[in-house]
Formats: sequence, C-alpha cells, structure tokens
Amino acid sequence: MGRLKKLIGARIKEIRAKRGMTQEQLSARTNIALSTICRLENGVNMPREENLEALSKALDVNIDAFFKFEHYEGDRNSRIVKIFDMLHKLKDDEIVMVQKIISSFLG
Repeated sequence: MGRLKKLIGARIKEIRAKRGMTQEQLSARTNIALSTICRLENGVNMPREENLEALSKALDVNIDAFFKFEHYEGDRNSRIVKIFDMLHKLKDDEIVMVQKIISSFLG
C-alpha cells in the first residue's frame, strides 16, 4: 500500500500544480486541513473517499484521474523488468532487431 499512497499523492500534487493552485488554496476549496493535504501529497496518508470526492471537485477532474500514473512507471529496476517482460513476447527476428538497436545506443 505504501507505493500506491505515494503514486496517488504524486498525482494529486501534479494535478494541483497544473491548475496553478497552492496547497493552501486547495485546502480552502476542499475544507481539508492543510496538514492533511501535505500528508496526502507526500504519500504518508491514503485519501479517504470523501477527500477524493472533494479533491476531484476542487481540481475539476474525475476521481479516476488520481489513479492514472502510467508515467510514474517506477524505479530503474521495475523498468528493466517491464522491458524484459516485453522482450519475452517478441519473435526471434524481432529480438535480434532490438539487440541491434540497444547495441547502437551503447556504441
């Protein structure tokens, strides 16, 4: 659950920043304590359902926007694992092509 809290918090912060809103402004618009906003954005607390609803209204997004974090694919190791999984789906000739591409990056 720790990683999920951090991802959701990062999305809340990202959306808030895109709206040009401070944490204080978000707190005022949602009636959620500023300290709670800080803990949510830092991934310390998991947002309760009523807080997600208030945040979605204040930020003018659907609740599911807080759960779209494909671009936060994680650390280096999880990216390598994902690439490895994708490679397993390729045909032999496609793997050769990928190997050549990677070799060209490594020079």
